Amino acid sequence: MPKITFEADMNEKDIRKDDGGLALIWEPEFDEAGDDPVDPDNGTQIEFSSWDDAKKHESFKRFIGKRVRITVEVCSVLDQIVEAI
Repeated sequence: MPKITFEADMNEKDIRKDDGGLALIWEPEFDEAGDDPVDPDNGTQIEFSSWDDAKKHESFKRFIGKRVRITVEVCSVLDQIVEAI
């Protein structure tokens, strides 16, 4: 099954606040930034974000200062649906 893995250090300086602090957004530069063999500046990106009406973002903040790996994987059920289309 196809999958892609992103890995980077989640530093506080790389986190953006939006909507008065209700949203925290991390759009890191991953070690393997581009997956386009013709132009490495083109590729798949991912955003990791949190929305919290209380502006605490406790779950999100557990990742700050750590190396984070995010894997996106195709499920077999989705594979079958795409093949049917």
